[in-house]
Amino acid sequence: MSIAKDERLEVMSYSGILGVFLLFALVLYLLYPKEMLEQNVLKESSNYDLTEIYLENMLRQDPDNTDLMIALANTAIESGNIDLATRLLKVLETSKDEAVAKEAKLLRYKVLKREYLIASTTDKRVIKKELIILVIELSRDEAKSQKSITYWYGEALWLHQDESASMLVDRALVLQKESVYWLNQCYALSGLMHNTQRQMECLDGLSRYDKKQREKWLATRYYLSVAQNDIDEADQTLVLLASYGEKWIIERANLALRDGHYVKASDIYLEAMANTKSSSAQKRYLKHALEVLQQGNEYTTLVTRARRYEQRYLNDSEMTRFFLKLYMGSDNIKEAARFSKEILKARGRR
Repeated sequence: MSIAKDERLEVMSYSGILGVFLLFALVLYLLYPKEMLEQNVLKESSNYDLTEIYLENMLRQDPDNTDLMIALANTAIESGNIDLATRLLKVLETSKDEAVAKEAKLLRYKVLKREYLIASTTDKRVIKKELIILVIELSRDEAKSQKSITYWYGEALWLHQDESASMLVDRALVLQKESVYWLNQCYALSGLMHNTQRQMECLDGLSRYDKKQREKWLATRYYLSVAQNDIDEADQTLVLLASYGEKWIIERANLALRDGHYVKASDIYLEAMANTKSSSAQKRYLKHALEVLQQGNEYTTLVTRARRYEQRYLNDSEMTRFFLKLYMGSDNIKEAARFSKEILKARGRR
């Protein structure tokens, strides 16, 4: 008996509170200007249930007030009254006022996303179709600032809408062409879309503006060029990579050798030899330059180039042995004999 009485008291207590609120609202409505009331209600966020009731009452007095309708839709969403919010948004989306229709679409997207996250697998498929339609439209029309572009880019990726995401990346780069973040997104997304040309453009930007990782981006561009069998692009990229170490010089020479360009490979090594001050590196590059000519049976060029440098190393036993082996290995006994005499003369002068 006592428990039942307490329950009745609780129900009456809630009803009493609601009654007092409505009475208070009526007094406010009579005492204060309508515009001031609207402003206060629109700012209210502490009690969504009561705010929703009050907004509904105000709408009965002013059914064409779109500000109140939007406020009520927002409040209904927060209080979980999705049916009411959906009904209001359908009306608002038909408004001739573009700003109102836009706001309604943004709210509907918010509602659908919330519903999607808690829906069953079957319902998810239906809701996702609506979300995709909205994200395509809203990302196209509403993403103008970096903040809004970033938001809608995330939504487009979430819904696997690569075309919309790519459009947003392009828009972001128009606003900030040196952004390493957006260039990175551009490269990754272009790869997912199998757009190699766009990937190369993004890599150009990354190698230009991400200076700390320039070698990484140039290397990526090189390997992508090779994968596409774009040898000219690959070679141009290796020219830029040469400053990052000998391995890239060797890689460039090997690239030439793949297509049987032995003289070009030799040229690459001789160019590297000319660009270094290290005597050990100079000898190493010269050896490579002459060995590739021997490998390709380019004997005439081999002899011409060997004779150009042999005098420099007459007093270097390692290099004199190398030249002799080179001539002998090329079946050029005449040049081997001539060079042997040069070695003896040099030693006789010591």
